[in-house]
Amino acid sequence: MRDSTTSPVEEQLEPEPEEPQSELERLLEEREEQEVEEATCLAWSQLAEIQTPTVVTTDFIYLRFTGDRSIPEEEFGRIQKDRDKEMQYWAGIINKLSKEKKLKSGFVPANNHYAGFGPATANMFGWFYLHCHQLSGKR
Repeated sequence: MRDSTTSPVEEQLEPEPEEPQSELERLLEEREEQEVEEATCLAWSQLAEIQTPTVVTTDFIYLRFTGDRSIPEEEFGRIQKDRDKEMQYWAGIINKLSKEKKLKSGFVPANNHYAGFGPATANMFGWFYLHCHQLSGKR
């Protein structure tokens, strides 16, 4: 629920009420219990309209930061959209799951359309991941 202090991004990132487990999530959890050599990684995506389930199916994760193509290509090369809240959210999720699931690695690419400059976005996310415990005030 949105109040005067909640931004649209925060509202979008708030967890939805617990829904019955989908068939996909059930199958992925079954797959998670199989040996890692046989597992397939479920790709997570940060998109405006789509929320992928954060189900861990391997000993690594793959999260894509994909933009909506509203930034013209000739303007790439610098950060133009503030994506801090989204990246902090995902850094916290990955930090938590990496401890719970004993993840060995993660791959988090970002395209230029996401914030304006993919390499800088990836660097920012790395910083948020390394410092997420300080940002949340926990631990």
